[in-house]
Amino acid sequence: MTPQQAFTTISPTCQSGGKKAAWERFRDGGYIAVGWCYDDDLTRKSMNEILPILHRTSVNEKDAQDGERSLPIFLDLCMRGETGIGDYVAVRNATDGLFGVGIVRSGYKYLKEKHFTGIEGHYYPHYVDVDWIFQKYIRRSDLDFRDEKCWVPFGTFGLIRRKRAPGLKSRKLRRMDKK
Repeated sequence: MTPQQAFTTISPTCQSGGKKAAWERFRDGGYIAVGWCYDDDLTRKSMNEILPILHRTSVNEKDAQDGERSLPIFLDLCMRGETGIGDYVAVRNATDGLFGVGIVRSGYKYLKEKHFTGIEGHYYPHYVDVDWIFQKYIRRSDLDFRDEKCWVPFGTFGLIRRKRAPGLKSRKLRRMDKK
């Protein structure tokens, strides 16, 4: 990773027990996606315009709080113009491990029914294209976090890190980085 690249984690769905199937849709489709503001293309909207929509479209207060924290991270990742392209994203399975690691290859896109969450009638419409560079499940215990904390098991997005990807020092992921 270069100092200009970002690294974050994402949960593939809010459905309990549905993360593996949702990851497979991410992987096979070559994207990551998030919910909230389901009927709105956010391309030209500011966060001040987005927050009222987010609250109106959240399932409950906990969902709204996750959206307040996660949606700005997603938008930072994909709406930074050309600088967001090339950032790393890892799809996580709560605290157990990572399904895969990819590189963002597009800016923000909107398609109302892009990502099926596994819940009938519930789709994530906001997405970016991703090239998956590592697609084998890796347990958290196989990652080397050194002095850094692991990702949090709750919420849609982990914090963006700009200098280096935590845990990417594992033997398995070092091999992936050399390809």
